[in-house]
Amino acid sequence: MRGTLLPRRRQQVRSYGVFDLVDQTLDSAAADVAWDEILLREVETGVRDRPVLRLWEPPRRAVVLGRANRVAANVDVAACRDSGVDVVRRFSGGGTVLVGPGSLCFTLVVPLDPAEPRDIAALTHDLLTPLISGLTDATGEKVELRGTSDLVIGECKFSGNAQRWLRRAVLHHGTLAYALDVDAVERLLTPPERQPEYRRGRSHREFVTNLPLGRDRLRRVVVDAYRGVASPTTVPADEIARAVADRYGRDDWTYSR
Repeated sequence: MRGTLLPRRRQQVRSYGVFDLVDQTLDSAAADVAWDEILLREVETGVRDRPVLRLWEPPRRAVVLGRANRVAANVDVAACRDSGVDVVRRFSGGGTVLVGPGSLCFTLVVPLDPAEPRDIAALTHDLLTPLISGLTDATGEKVELRGTSDLVIGECKFSGNAQRWLRRAVLHHGTLAYALDVDAVERLLTPPERQPEYRRGRSHREFVTNLPLGRDRLRRVVVDAYRGVASPTTVPADEIARAVADRYGRDDWTYSR
């Protein structure tokens, strides 16, 4: 991603209008990551002409690395192997996360004007402000944006986010912990190689928290925040299978760093 990471004050929040809602989880984290990339390519090439909101929540735990993350510096590979937890590398930036039951994943894909300057902080602000507002209203807690793109209550993080920019589209995806097993995060992930200043060296157990919302209520908040409208969507099974076979299911991709 290119652009400034420095937060700045904005007077208005850009509205992207109605999002096409794609609400489906696939049979593996590798396939889910592949579908996110395919959705980005569809918006980039004009196959889709409206922004996309995708919701997914794997039934089994998986560790998902950011594109540039080093496995040894972020993952306890032996613990994952002993627990039968897959390790997957996605195509976007950001840090390493544990996905699975109790962690709702959301994906936003919006079109870009190639002539506009790239401003990561501004776009992050625009995309996350509706969600922050909705979560604040729903929980009665003060939800804030901290670090580059973390969402927190107090000093504890419940949402990590990442982006991938193309010329005509950008993908922003993140996790929303609501019933995540924080002990599993502590067991399967090592202290991350890069930490925001506000973390202050805290362990995963001390730093990660869950939203005080049930699954159905949380999903409703996210859909309402982005004015999601159910979109008839055919899962591109063959294309996803090729992406998994060629990249996301391969050790030489996952363990490339």
